[in-house]
Amino acid sequence: IFSILLKFLFSVSPHPPRAPCSPPPASTMAASKGLLRVKSQLSASAWEYALQQVTVGAVTSLQLLNHKLQPGQIGQLATAIGQSSTFRDLHVEKNTLAPEEGGLLGDAIAACKSFDSLHLRDTELGPEGVAGLSSGIARSSTFRFLQLRSVGIGVVGARGLGQALAKCGTLQTLHVGGANRLDKEAMKHISEGMVASTGLRQLTAIAGELSSEAVCELRPGVGQCRSLVELHLE
Repeated sequence: IFSILLKFLFSVSPHPPRAPCSPPPASTMAASKGLLRVKSQLSASAWEYALQQVTVGAVTSLQLLNHKLQPGQIGQLATAIGQSSTFRDLHVEKNTLAPEEGGLLGDAIAACKSFDSLHLRDTELGPEGVAGLSSGIARSSTFRFLQLRSVGIGVVGARGLGQALAKCGTLQTLHVGGANRLDKEAMKHISEGMVASTGLRQLTAIAGELSSEAVCELRPGVGQCRSLVELHLE
């Protein structure tokens, strides 16, 4: 009897299988045809559910509109995207992202071949963060759309973007409007990337936020980028 009891005790797993996360209330997020739109701050369980849906491929587009990202969550999201074979589009607005988190998102872009569109707005990513993000884009063969609105690109970030334009032949659209600290030197780096680009079709900036010298630096890129069909200086 004692031996039978021992076998029973050791055959029972101390950690039962984890149940799948249940969907959070509709007031928190809305899901439709692969799009998950986050409308308010997520609880830990709701965030875990969102990550799970990205990993398994149920969510192909994620919009974080009113969720203040907590420390480590960008890394978790980047890992989930990197494991997905269907994820395509990410929107992050009004958040403060650390410079290293730009690199994590870049790694996700390089790892996930379906990930082709990123919208960052008012994220304070900064020059080093944009450079890290750009490094991942430069390693991608499928990424096509990048919006960086008021993220503080600076000279270092612009140099990274120029390299991404030169190396990622699928990058078709680049938006760099808003508060991005794009001076003459920064625009020169972007222009050099445009000259080397084989895929850029649309560039958008805000002329009122650029000096006349910075705008002039775009001339070589505009004149020599054969794929460019649209230039918007709003």
